[in-house]
Amino acid sequence: MNKGDVESELTYFHPNAVITWHNAEVSRGRDGIRSYLNRMLQGPNKVVESYKADVNVDELTILYGGNTGISFGSAVEHFKLANGKNFDLPARWSATLVKEGDKWLIANLHASDNLFDNPLLDLTKRDGPLGDRHRTRRRSPDRMVPRQEAQEGLTSLAMIAPAGDLLETRPLPTAGELREFAAREGIDAATTWLYRSLLESPFHGPFIRRIEETCKRPTSTVWNSDAILVIVPGAFYRENPGSGADGQVLREQAESLGCPTDLVPLASTGSLKENARILCDWLTKQPARPMILTSLSKGGADVKMALAEPDAEHAFRNVVVWISLCGVLDGTPMAEWLLSPWNPGAVLSLLYYWLRGQSTSFLPDLRYGPGQPLDFKLRLPAHMRLISVVGFPLREHLDRGISRRCHRRLTPLGPNDGALVLADVCALPGLVYPLWGADHYLQPKSGVHELVAAILQDLGESPQ
Repeated sequence: MNKGDVESELTYFHPNAVITWHNAEVSRGRDGIRSYLNRMLQGPNKVVESYKADVNVDELTILYGGNTGISFGSAVEHFKLANGKNFDLPARWSATLVKEGDKWLIANLHASDNLFDNPLLDLTKRDGPLGDRHRTRRRSPDRMVPRQEAQEGLTSLAMIAPAGDLLETRPLPTAGELREFAAREGIDAATTWLYRSLLESPFHGPFIRRIEETCKRPTSTVWNSDAILVIVPGAFYRENPGSGADGQVLREQAESLGCPTDLVPLASTGSLKENARILCDWLTKQPARPMILTSLSKGGADVKMALAEPDAEHAFRNVVVWISLCGVLDGTPMAEWLLSPWNPGAVLSLLYYWLRGQSTSFLPDLRYGPGQPLDFKLRLPAHMRLISVVGFPLREHLDRGISRRCHRRLTPLGPNDGALVLADVCALPGLVYPLWGADHYLQPKSGVHELVAAILQDLGESPQ
């Protein structure tokens, strides 16, 4: 282990071994252990530069019969992180061993440390959650009004806290904390903090890692489910199908898996109320079979409004999963900017749509903030799961001028994708898949359709 020889280390583990690591992640089997160690110790995104441990055994192995034993003890683990930090971590461990032939193998290994007194707490209190290397110049205070729901806090668990706080299992950072941290350390540091919090979350983290592993596997051509993929398109999907708002590429990807698809015929530039009614009526008429609803951008707002309709419970009875791709579920601050008559850029943008014969009459529905049409809590039926896929860009990732300008305008509200405040997305019920380096249109990231295919494949393999 101290030599860093992963392959030799694996020979001491049973082929079906299970390890619970310090970060609460679980690896199963030699392939799973190898994948975890390679991800943590190798490649451009590695977390740990080097690792060694001084291991002590408390007493002789406790034997149960002639082929099972339990061993336990302590260790002092020496970490050098990829960001240059060094620390020694006192830890406890326990292991279950089984005898196969004449060789004892580790079948289960569990590592833990003191949650309330450890060197990571000291590093966080001294340097903040991301360390010195993420510090940038101070930013001006916020001038935009955040939504109250996201301001009050998020729901999923993470293991990172702001500088000076007691580090313990706690909610993800609130929108207020993220804005304050962005003003102090920079918007990129705040975005990185929220992204890492999702990865470390015991709720979101396992799902994210499972999808990443699925992306690496060959695509299955056997659809092991009765479910159908139903696309809820975005704005202008009829007038501008090349934008991807019609979900055609997603449908082709799903059909390559053997998953049947369909498209809800929404009004391309319809109001939220109009499209909510169309969606409910369309769902009500469908035969009884499981549905995976996938919405794109404004289509997410249409779904949210439909879920507030009086007959929503009946209409959505067959929808088991809703995948929201960059869904504008709480509106967007960019709508207010576009509707302002005092912004020359906004006037030119609306003129562009007018000259193309594309109505923007739905924009007032997407206004952001207290009292606006989408300022209400999402009412998700008990039988229906939500998966939100959203971009997590740093400024350096944004290679298009419009993306950079939109991201900059929303910076006072904290981490954003150029249209959505990411704290709002993380406050929604359900799972979040953060797509690192992508903007609101999931650009310039490649492999988005493969990502959706991996999510579909994961859903098709799930027992429910």
